[in-house]
Amino acid sequence: MKLFFLFITSVLSLQQFSIDSKDWNKGNVTLLNNNVLSGQVLMCEEVQLLLLKQGEITTIFAPDSVKSFSYHDKTSDEMRHFVTKEIKGVSKSEVVFFELIVQGEVPLFKSHKYLEKDRSGNLVEVKNSPYPFYEWSDYSYYVVMNQELINLYSFKKEIYPKLKRTHPEELHSYVKKKRLGLSNPTDQVKILKFYNELLEERKTAAAGNKE
Repeated sequence: MKLFFLFITSVLSLQQFSIDSKDWNKGNVTLLNNNVLSGQVLMCEEVQLLLLKQGEITTIFAPDSVKSFSYHDKTSDEMRHFVTKEIKGVSKSEVVFFELIVQGEVPLFKSHKYLEKDRSGNLVEVKNSPYPFYEWSDYSYYVVMNQELINLYSFKKEIYPKLKRTHPEELHSYVKKKRLGLSNPTDQVKILKFYNELLEERKTAAAGNKE
């Protein structure tokens, strides 16, 4: 009965959106048991649902039933990677889809605003979310540090000071040279990319010295 109820709820949510054949992209879905399914993938971010089409069969996945998925975006000609993570809500925790934006030891993810289920089971935007998002975007951005999910909104006060603990001189020099602002979201992404590239270069150099 539970699966049937979830299916009906998902179908009702999807009726709000028009699904075009051009929206489907070839990809893979990794389930919680690590089984990998391949087919045509469609991500419905607004309702937090993932669709996988294999031949004539289309399966609907909620975030809490998937570990990760990826697909080749025909529009941008790029691979897009998503994972599922738990985020604290106003009344409870919710598992949502996150897209990987910056790879590395300190990855950056984004999620379609912050959504929570109402009494009818529908996902709605939380107006007083404890995780504020930038007004210039339809997305919330999060950095993962020491397995902790931190909103990019806290970059200047919380994230950047932690980054500087390991490479203060390099970061200070980079920010000054590029004239970056610690409160500017675009510059924050540049700093995160630089930091992760710096860590990767140091790892590669250390491995080379051992050989």
